[in-house]
Amino acid sequence: MTAPRTATVRGARRTETAAVAGLLATAMADDPLSRWLHPVADWRHAELRASFLLEVERVCRPALGAHVLVDPDGALIAAALWTPLPYRLPWLQQVRLRTALRRLHGERDPYLQQVSAATFTAAPLRSHWHLLAIGTVPDARGRGHGRALLGFGIARADAEGLPTHLETTEPARLGFYARAGYRVAAEVDLPFGGPRSTILCREAG
Repeated sequence: MTAPRTATVRGARRTETAAVAGLLATAMADDPLSRWLHPVADWRHAELRASFLLEVERVCRPALGAHVLVDPDGALIAAALWTPLPYRLPWLQQVRLRTALRRLHGERDPYLQQVSAATFTAAPLRSHWHLLAIGTVPDARGRGHGRALLGFGIARADAEGLPTHLETTEPARLGFYARAGYRVAAEVDLPFGGPRSTILCREAG
């Protein structure tokens, strides 16, 4: 009998940066934070894709913190972006990233700054990994792909003896993260009518 073919989790390849950004833009389009930062529905996917592309290329870098789950034929099913903190980017690259994001968000850039401030309200003070985003293509949800992808990143952090942290504005996701060992560290109501952001932390196992 032939063994069933299964999905594989691995680091993203540099040739997949655009595909990863597009996947996450689709997966995160209905997230409360996405709707708040990108209120025009017709523009949301393009704006999210541009933002994720910046993060993949300049912050996470595929070999460092961009992970994907692919089916046996190599098609992307899910993706996750992890950022090592404190940033390991050269100062000039950080400035360029901040400038690009400011240009992308325009008059809503102050909203993004508030999100960044909330993100680190209860983040570990020592070196750690921050889960920036994780998402699965819509027609493959509910099959454990997100759990496998999250576990891949957690295992890497555990092997390095580093904690991880993340934030979510989707209450339905809290149980998913709790089952992976995360605890609620803080809750922040974002200003300007923004959603509530829950900050979650997990110590190295």
